[in-house]
Amino acid sequence: MISLAVSAAGWVGSSHPEITPPSNFHHPRDTTCAVVLLLVVVVCGGLMWFNFFRQGMIAQYFANFPVATVTVSTIEVKPSQWAPGIDAIGTISASRGVDVATQVSGVVKAINFKANDEIKSGDVLVQIDDTVERAGLVAAKSTAAVSQDAFDRTQQLFKS
Repeated sequence: MISLAVSAAGWVGSSHPEITPPSNFHHPRDTTCAVVLLLVVVVCGGLMWFNFFRQGMIAQYFANFPVATVTVSTIEVKPSQWAPGIDAIGTISASRGVDVATQVSGVVKAINFKANDEIKSGDVLVQIDDTVERAGLVAAKSTAAVSQDAFDRTQQLFKS
């Protein structure tokens, strides 16, 4: 008696290599290939059907989509002055400028200009509180007057 075994490589005869399988035998590999092929066809068919179905549903949705109403508002046009400009954040520097310095120290009494004002040569820009200096000037004038009187009297005495 000859024993036959089925392996992954096919029929294997134990003593005679000429032995062939029966004619009605279907190899398991043939069945597996047929099942996989059937599954691939079913999946591809399902994907194609889903894409056609989805396109149809999207077309139907947009066909029944209500058209949005457009609101239009109007205003009466009136002429007006327009100054071109833009709002911006940044840093600017002047192309021409001036540094202001004082010759004397003191408390600022008044500032006689605003930003972007045009000034001329000789304009007083800042006034310093000068009450102490004015008091000194009055004292010096009175001292000068007293000294002038003393000089005049001395000259008269010298002449006499």
